[in-house]
Amino acid sequence: MEATRTYLELSRESQFQPGFGAFPDLVIERVERPTPELYRRCYRSVGEAYHWRDRWDWTDEEIRAHLGQPEITLHVARRGGALAGWYELRRVPEDGSVEIAYFGLVPGAIGQGLGKHLLSCAVRDARARVHARSSACAAELREAGIRAIQDGDVRG
Repeated sequence: MEATRTYLELSRESQFQPGFGAFPDLVIERVERPTPELYRRCYRSVGEAYHWRDRWDWTDEEIRAHLGQPEITLHVARRGGALAGWYELRRVPEDGSVEIAYFGLVPGAIGQGLGKHLLSCAVRDARARVHARSSACAAELREAGIRAIQDGDVRG
């Protein structure tokens, strides 16, 4: 089977108009320590209909290694306690950008407006990770500059 992947880069906030909805019974959370069972349920429940197979047979160890990377975060949407959708964010070390690596709704949640809401949350959270990384880098650079001045390593 041939697969086509399409990428969309959002380099400016104005390129994406959020579609947040009113879903008082929807809870979206970043899962700090996701289990292989949860990751597998997310991946398969959304990906089966779209023939996602690249991670289908991952072992528990492979999933733990993947989720243990500091660049990866898993966000799960639940409605009434049941899985409604999820997304995985991945910070790209080479350029500091953040990509929505995986995203989707379980079949029973499609057609209710949740997709645009969940995507809006994913874009918001990805942007927050980029800004957090930029702020951390700026702080590190400031600290390095202060140390250089204190140590007399700065030349005029």
